[in-house]
Parts: sequence; C-alpha cells; structure tokens
Amino acid sequence: MAELPRILVVDDESTIRLLIREVLEQRGFQVLEAEDGPGALKVFDEGKPDLVLLDVFMPGLDGFQVCRHLRARPGAETIPIIIITGTEDYDAIRRAYEAGATDFIGKPINWIILGERVRYMLRASAAVRQLAQNREFLARAQALARLGSFEFRPGKATLDVSPEFCEICGLSCPGSEVDWEDVIGVIHPDDWKALEPLVEQACTAGICFRQDIRLVTGNGIRRYAMLQVDAETDADGAVARLTGIIQDITERKLAELLETDSNRILQLIVQKEPLERIFREVARLLERQLPLAMGVVCLVADDKVVSVTAPGAEQGFSEAVSGTALSAESGTHAAAAYLGQPVVAPEVFSSTFWRRARHVARAFRIRSSAAVPVFSGTGQILGAVSMVFREEYQISDADVALMEKTANLVALAVEQHQLSQRLIHQARHDPLTGLVNRAALNHWLERVLKERARHPSLGAYLLIDLDRFKHINDSLGHHVGDLMLKQVADRLRQAVRDSDLLCRMGGGRIRPDPGPPPGQERCRPRGIANPGACGQAVSRGRP
Repeated sequence: MAELPRILVVDDESTIRLLIREVLEQRGFQVLEAEDGPGALKVFDEGKPDLVLLDVFMPGLDGFQVCRHLRARPGAETIPIIIITGTEDYDAIRRAYEAGATDFIGKPINWIILGERVRYMLRASAAVRQLAQNREFLARAQALARLGSFEFRPGKATLDVSPEFCEICGLSCPGSEVDWEDVIGVIHPDDWKALEPLVEQACTAGICFRQDIRLVTGNGIRRYAMLQVDAETDADGAVARLTGIIQDITERKLAELLETDSNRILQLIVQKEPLERIFREVARLLERQLPLAMGVVCLVADDKVVSVTAPGAEQGFSEAVSGTALSAESGTHAAAAYLGQPVVAPEVFSSTFWRRARHVARAFRIRSSAAVPVFSGTGQILGAVSMVFREEYQISDADVALMEKTANLVALAVEQHQLSQRLIHQARHDPLTGLVNRAALNHWLERVLKERARHPSLGAYLLIDLDRFKHINDSLGHHVGDLMLKQVADRLRQAVRDSDLLCRMGGGRIRPDPGPPPGQERCRPRGIANPGACGQAVSRGRP
C-alpha cells in the first residue's frame, strides 16, 4: 500500500490548523502540525513532509524566516512551500517568493480549492524531481561515455552547450553558452578546413554529418573527438537549429594509431630496413601517442650510449647524448640501461637521475623525462627507449607501458639485424678460421674480372697448400689439426695487408681463371697488392 503524502501545516491559530487538517485528510493526505517557527523546523526534520503550508505572521520566527531556514536544509530545495497570506498583501507575496516560497494562498482560504491546489503542487514537485533525476542520470551517462551535447541556431555567434562539451574541448564555460570562435580555436586547423563546409551545408541545407576531429587545448594536450550534427527545420523547411553531440574517442583513436604504427614498424623490420629508419618510426610513434613528448631511442655497447635517434630533437641533441657512460645519474636513458628497469624523472633538475647530465637538460630545455630498458631475448640490455618533455609532466603507468611496447619493437629490430648480419657472415666466412670462404672468393673474383676491362691493372693470386696435413690429423687428432689451421690463419693475417683478401678454400676447387682477352696482358686490380693471397689452399688430409 502506497504511503500517503505528508503535509506540514504551520499556523499559530489552532482553529485554522484544525480546518486545514479536516480538508486535507478528506482528500487522502497525512497531516503534520506545528504552532510556531521552531516547532515547524523540528517537525520538518523528524517527519520529512512532502509539502509545507506556512502562515506568514507568527510569534517568534515569522513565515519568511522559517521558509529561509527550510530552504537551507539539505534535500529541502525542491520541497513545495505554500505561504498563507492576505489576499491583497502584495508586499508579503513578494517577500515570500524572495524567501524561497513555491506559491501562496490568500486569506480567507477557499477550502474547496485548497485540496486541489495541494495535489497540483505535489504533482508538479514530483515532475521537477523526476526531471532533476533524469538530468543527473543523463549527465552521469554522458560523463561515463565522455559525451557532450550542444545546440546552435544559424546566425548566432554562440552555442548552447553541456558541461561535458566544455570539458572535452578544454573550454571555460561560466554559463551554458560558448562562442563559436572559441570552439573553432580548439579544432586542429587541418580538421577545421574539412569541417567548415560540412557545418555550412548543415546550416543552409540541413544536411546531417558525422566527423572525427582533433582538438588541441590550451595546454597543448591533443584529443580526438567524434562530432555528430543533426538539423531541425521549421514549417517552411528552413533550418531552425542544429543539435549535436561530441564524444571523446581519444583512447580508441590512439589504440588504432598504435596498432597501425606498430604494424608498419614490423613491416620495416621484416623488410630489413636500416635500423636508423626503424628507430625514427618508433620515436614518431611515441610522439603521435603523446604529442607533448619527444621520442628517443638509444643503443648501448661497452657500458656507454653508442647510438641516439631522436627525430624531434633540436640539432646537437644526439651528439650531446651519444657517448654518455651508463650510470644512474647520467639521464633517464642511461639510468634505465644501467639499472635494467623503468626510470621516471617528473622534475629533471631535482632528480638524481640527471645529476651528471643537468647541462644537457638545461641546454635542450628538458623538464621531465622517463625511460625503459630494451632487453634482448636472452636478457641482454641493448639500449633504452625514452620520452623527454619540455614542460613538467607527470608520467603515468600508461606512459611507461607504452614505452615498454615500443622497447619490444626496438629489441625485435636489433635482434633481427644482428641475426641477419650473422647469417651473412656465416654465408661468406669459414666457421673454423673466420676467413672468407670459397663462395665469397668466387664472387670477389667475378667482380674483379668484370672491372678489369674498365680499370686495367695487374694482380696476383697465391695458392698455399699444407703438406702432410693428413698425417697431423691421423696421428694427433682432428682437434689438433683445427688448432693448426687457426694458427696458420692468424699468422697469414699478420703477413698480409688490409687491402689483400685472405681465404680458406676448403675441399673444393676454385673456378679456373680464363685469362685475359686476346691481345691484353694480365691486369692487377687497383688497391689490392696481392689479390690471390687467399689463405690455406685445399689440404690433402682434411678439407
């Protein structure tokens, strides 16, 4: 069974209270009574009425003072308060509204109308509360969905906007209006060029549209937003107003960009592009994800920074960082590689991570920075990925996670490059002695012979054989034979010049030299004093 609405009647005359009680109870209301102001406040707090009937003239606190006290109570802002006053007392009516009264009833009271008046006020109050709840629910839903709304009438210089609209756009909106020019000012110039004709078509022809745009707020933070606009027309078909929504889609857009950029970098790695190009793309990935940052990729070797890639840095930055000895005080890039863990410096000039490199931070206006190490698959530290900021910035866990993702791409690129270099070396060199093998020698000779016609010169080819090598293998074992081959290779390296080619032939045959064309003498390639000094020749005992 539904609870009856509670009505608080406040009047110092008991007869009036009795008459009002009888009228209201006949209409199905529950009545609470108070004979003065303090009593009214006490009953209000205890009984939680749905409506208050309040006489103006009472001893002690009058009706105006009681009304103000009631309005100051939490939750009483929307409770209907009906002031009972004289019919022609216009000054009392004005003061009643100023005190916060919802309505008034003049004396003498029309008892037939009183019940209906109270019922109407309760319905209106319920509608107002429902509207407030709906607005609160809508505002909460918009905040959760990062959604703002707006309304625009063609020809006006302002938009009616919701608080969420201002928050998404980074605008200060004291009221519910904002200037068009302020909105245009936060839209990326390239995006406004595409958006302006769409807005004009919507205003003139009522054509609806949906467009993704970039927003650049006053503090330099970039956001992505989805803008959707609908047009409403009047009876004549002219556009009366535009209504629309704006939704913050930054997280989704950045995730899409991250996936796209990561896939492009993976493609560059598969295509075996130079590491410098891959590292530039990694740095730009960081900068697209966080425009306030400058991306930096460092490689380390022999306990120092040996390579720096920072496409967004000022001239001289890479040279200033390259060669830095790894330590916990030479910048976050060096500290991350030295400590093998993420390093964050929200304020560079008070951070111990920059104690020995503050001159670099001062020269290039670095205020905040962070870095993560780059690990190989075996746990070796290959370098560091870093972000530096020219303004103080609070690095979040999400920023560190982003750097760690890019560090994995850097590690993959470095290891792929190292593997490729090892495969190339193995394909061209003898695994035992490290000398050039037969295949590389054949390739080199073909190139030399082709260049001979254009650059005539003399050359020499020396084939060295090791006599009785089979006897060493048979008598002392193959491991001794391997040691001997290495000794011979080392001694021959010391005997030849850097311009000479030293090769181990193995057990096969070298392609015969066809000799010079008829009428020409044998030539010698420039810069190679002894191109035929190709190392150990075919051994009779073991290839």
